[in-house]
Amino acid sequence: MRFSSQKYFGIKAIVIALSIVTGSGIAYYFAHAGQQATSAESTISSLVQARDLTDVHNLFKKDWYWLSARDYTADHVNWMVTTGSPNEYEPEYFGKMKFKVLREGNKFIGFTAYYMKNFYHGTVLFLATEPEMRSKGYGYQLLMAAIQDLFDQGAQKVTLVARENNTRARKFYARSGLTEGAIHNGFVEFKIEKK
Repeated sequence: MRFSSQKYFGIKAIVIALSIVTGSGIAYYFAHAGQQATSAESTISSLVQARDLTDVHNLFKKDWYWLSARDYTADHVNWMVTTGSPNEYEPEYFGKMKFKVLREGNKFIGFTAYYMKNFYHGTVLFLATEPEMRSKGYGYQLLMAAIQDLFDQGAQKVTLVARENNTRARKFYARSGLTEGAIHNGFVEFKIEKK
């Protein structure tokens, strides 16, 4: 069976086009993998102490070094959750911090806590997911929900900090659209502005 050169070039063009489309699809998948949760059953909701407090405590204990410059105490975590306050040193934020949890069915995935610092500036104080649930898009889902809620409350910019030596978090925040800023006392500030 003989192919004419015109048919050969037509087939070659189709193969090249299919390769480009397939390659683009694969590249898109890997570029966005880790930014989409693996299940439509995952939900973000306000923290319910009876259901979530033990899980939040356990995750705080696992990741305290990465989440805070303070020493961990269960009393401090309880105080933040029950008062909705980031700390006892800034009474102007008393009752303003929201804790949100992400669950997939009955499984606890992670949490975030955030508040408005003033009428145009919001901050994400905590963002954590269970170690085995990382790189699956849940952290991104929590982060974007917190940022969107702060924007909805009127924030024009949202900031957060990460330890300077937390290269994984720094890469995650940069991939998530936040801009890295100044470094102070071992912590890097990130920000994102409302468009």
